[in-house]
Amino acid sequence: ASETPREQAFCNYTIEQEKSFIVNDATLDIRFNDNPLVVNKPHIRFYAGFPFRAPGGEKLGALCLIDHKPRYISERDSRLLGELALMVEEEIATNQLLCEDHLTGLLNRRGFEFRANHILQMCRNQDCEASLIYFDLDNFKQINDGHGHQAGDNALLQFSTLLNSTFRDSDLIGRIGGDEFVVLMVNQNDTDQTAILQRLSNTVDSYNQSIHSDIRLHYSFGITTTKSLSDYDLQQLYTLADEAMYRNKRSGQQLNMAIDINSQTQD
Repeated sequence: ASETPREQAFCNYTIEQEKSFIVNDATLDIRFNDNPLVVNKPHIRFYAGFPFRAPGGEKLGALCLIDHKPRYISERDSRLLGELALMVEEEIATNQLLCEDHLTGLLNRRGFEFRANHILQMCRNQDCEASLIYFDLDNFKQINDGHGHQAGDNALLQFSTLLNSTFRDSDLIGRIGGDEFVVLMVNQNDTDQTAILQRLSNTVDSYNQSIHSDIRLHYSFGITTTKSLSDYDLQQLYTLADEAMYRNKRSGQQLNMAIDINSQTQD
């Protein structure tokens, strides 16, 4: 079905309700008798809808039944429609839980990879540049061993907060392992990348100086960038960014320029 302006759509009325919204015969209803969906195809006569929401309460849409003939819906069937809408809400909530890292609130590996693959496909189609940054916390094991798992969890939470405050809303951030984080960016050149990585370094330094604790955040990163993704997938980007991170660890670099994954890898 083609999309219609929301003010013309029956579901707009449903979304504003707290329960089922029923139109037995749209041609006899002053709100809809001149609606394009009624006077033209699909010639809706009967409509029954029930709103469904996101876990946070935001109204997302409506589960609906339509027919080109007038109909009546029983109380039992109306309740059933509401139960089906509840099942949709539960499915949405379950998917969100499955895709979210419970500690940091970032995307977990499953959620990150699902969305990243769509972004990379868009980059292939649009022939635009994408960059993957791979981070890990250098001293995470020492924090856990020396201060306990609660301190380790707090370090992960603080680092994720700093990532969120540094990168753009359009950048995709995920925690894909114990102390491993990734960020996928689109259309960021070498200068942009260096600037944002320097900003993160400054932000982490400021955090370390502000806390009254000997638990400091230290991290390593690697970045890989490509302008043509036709021969590369997310797993290859992981590998190349991870390799760049370990090269940086060995050399002690804090910042490095983006590496084009189509070019020869440099040590």
